[in-house]
Amino acid sequence: MGDQNIPAKRYTVGALLLQAVVLLAFAALAYLDSLATSDSFIFAGSRTLAIYNGVLGAIAIWLTGEHYTESVRSSRLQLWAIFCIILSLFPLIAYGSMFIMYHTVLSLVFLLPALLFIVPTIMVFHFSRKENTQGPDRG
Repeated sequence: MGDQNIPAKRYTVGALLLQAVVLLAFAALAYLDSLATSDSFIFAGSRTLAIYNGVLGAIAIWLTGEHYTESVRSSRLQLWAIFCIILSLFPLIAYGSMFIMYHTVLSLVFLLPALLFIVPTIMVFHFSRKENTQGPDRG
């Protein structure tokens, strides 16, 4: 591993950890929301969202460990980041259009978690691309 590759790898690992923290925090908040409701529909939706975010957070932690031990290539991290960007585009489009069409402030509240998720995902994509271009055979 070259000297140029070390900062890019450190930033990639940090961005992956930030992504995992955001996902696990969303999972914990969704689980607490499911405990606070008595409506069966909201209960099932919150539990499903908690499991969904928890699984994605666990995958992000696993990818962090694999990338830190150099068991996974940065191109695989780029695929992970593209997958996460696609997943975060759905709520961004839905709540963004809801805000534009109906001017509801509540849609901005729901837009915040999608924005908090897309920022570390873009960081993972950017730093893994930088790491890929600064590889030991290219740098």
